Amino acid sequence: MVSEATWLQAGGGNDFIGREIGMIKVVGRDAPVRVFELQGQAGMTASPDLAGYREALDLCRAGLWAEAEAIFNALPDDPVCRAYTQQCRKAQALGGWDGVWLMDNK
Repeated sequence: MVSEATWLQAGGGNDFIGREIGMIKVVGRDAPVRVFELQGQAGMTASPDLAGYREALDLCRAGLWAEAEAIFNALPDDPVCRAYTQQCRKAQALGGWDGVWLMDNK
């Protein structure tokens, strides 16, 4: 997992295949940081689930929790999707989520 600044400095999106994981707020920082996951070098075949993941992430950001959960849940072997599935369920039960993961320990 790398910050957006590191991702951009390393040529992410051009030199690497990866995906945005989301926004996290870490201990000792006031503002959340966008983080990415490196999945390979440019020219490699991207995971076929990457498009579904991006669709689910967009639905999540739109507050369409049930729809996002259904797509994330269809990718059970992906730990990030499992975490989002649980978060979508919580958001439905609690009436929403601001999209920021809180990391309260290092």
